[in-house]
Amino acid sequence: MKRRNLIRNILLFIFSFIFGYTFKKEGESILLQRINSSMDEDMNGKVSDDLKSIKGKLEETFAKVTDNAISPDDFQGSDYQKVQAAIIYAIKNKKSIRLSRMYDITNINPLFIDKQDDRWSLYFYGVGGGFKKTNTGFFFSTNCNYIGDLNYNCVKFESISGSGAKIFNGNKIIRVFSLACVYRNIDTVASAKESYLQSYRFNGDSIVGGKGNAIECAGAFDMVFTSIMVEHRENFFRQFKDTSSDYPSLYNVTFRDVSVEGLSGIAYFFCNVNLLTIDGGYYEKNGLGDIYFDPKGIYTLVSISNIRSQTEIGNPNKLSLIRWGGTVQEAKVFNVIGVSLPVNDTTAIKSGFITTENERQQGEGTVRNIDPNKRLIRYRSSKDYTNEEGVATTNLGMFKRIKRDYKSDVNPNSYIMLTVKFPELIYTDDTVTVQMNKPDGQEIILCSYNKNKNNSSIEVWVKNNSNSVGSITLHVNVLKPYFSVSG
Repeated sequence: MKRRNLIRNILLFIFSFIFGYTFKKEGESILLQRINSSMDEDMNGKVSDDLKSIKGKLEETFAKVTDNAISPDDFQGSDYQKVQAAIIYAIKNKKSIRLSRMYDITNINPLFIDKQDDRWSLYFYGVGGGFKKTNTGFFFSTNCNYIGDLNYNCVKFESISGSGAKIFNGNKIIRVFSLACVYRNIDTVASAKESYLQSYRFNGDSIVGGKGNAIECAGAFDMVFTSIMVEHRENFFRQFKDTSSDYPSLYNVTFRDVSVEGLSGIAYFFCNVNLLTIDGGYYEKNGLGDIYFDPKGIYTLVSISNIRSQTEIGNPNKLSLIRWGGTVQEAKVFNVIGVSLPVNDTTAIKSGFITTENERQQGEGTVRNIDPNKRLIRYRSSKDYTNEEGVATTNLGMFKRIKRDYKSDVNPNSYIMLTVKFPELIYTDDTVTVQMNKPDGQEIILCSYNKNKNNSSIEVWVKNNSNSVGSITLHVNVLKPYFSVSG
């Protein structure tokens, strides 16, 4: 009797499933409880293999109904064929793809994701699984002009370093979201050498091993890398110049809390930028350096902040954390520490200036910046500093202020000139202000002031109309812009 009841329940489930009946969690639980009860009370206390099989298939079906996901193992053929079939089915039926093991998709062809770009997202969920490819070529591409909205969550990607394997064909695939994925010995994660990458998001991923450039493009729109670890490979990010791309620049690209270490090559190579942010992160022992701006490029709205970098002891390759070049328009560096290496090298800048604030240099050596053409502007100083000649210097954004307080006695009924000297020359476009403190009750007048003909001091004319000696203090300020005209 119990077996007949069990078979009836199973048939009811199958009938309901075929005709689109939606099972709630309570219904699933009740049916599975009845199966378990029947298994416990089967004849002679033994559970039939058929009943076990039915229970397993039902549990698997319930899982699919719950998370709307399919597995490549639901399809026939090689791993490559299974995954390709799963992609086609998932797109047609609006399903997600669950990866519970590694699928070897090594093939001369990539996996083709040919979906209508209706902003429906195709999800790949890694449940301990992912993809492996050991020959050259892309993991994923498309026969469409463009596709987008691909999501990879906790997916593993594996290859052999130097095999030439690449994952995303950025010339045709846009809007890719990678969350907590693992890329092992992948030569290139995303590539668009003659085009641009658009709206790629990498968050919490690990990129370890591989030759060439992990990310490469001629240009990019709206790319964000957050909390990424890059280790023990050749290069991380490489932008190409002299390409045929219609958009050969980086427009609004952000790297935040990206740590890069142990590279044989370089962390970042830029050649044309329009709004770039590098904020947070740790760099260590990258063979060809950390951040490099090509001398032929144009760089607009660049912000680099909250970074710590260190190199080999003694800095054998004579590197700087940031090597600037080309034409720089609006760039700033703040809260950056270089350990055994300078923070900035502006030698290759053709025009423009870098604004800096709160830089620090630690370890061997005392050189904080390499700035032969005076391209660096200290945005702020924590306090004035006074040299032996009594002059205080403060950096104020695009200006430098030098200040000297000069004390003197002025005889009664006299008109005199006081000369206030400075250790550096004063030019025509420097702004000079003079204030005077005098005793109360005395008529002492500050008449005029100007720089002397040798440009080395300020001449101040003072008149005392009182009948007694007056002790005065002159506060002379010179505001010097970083663009100066001599004469």
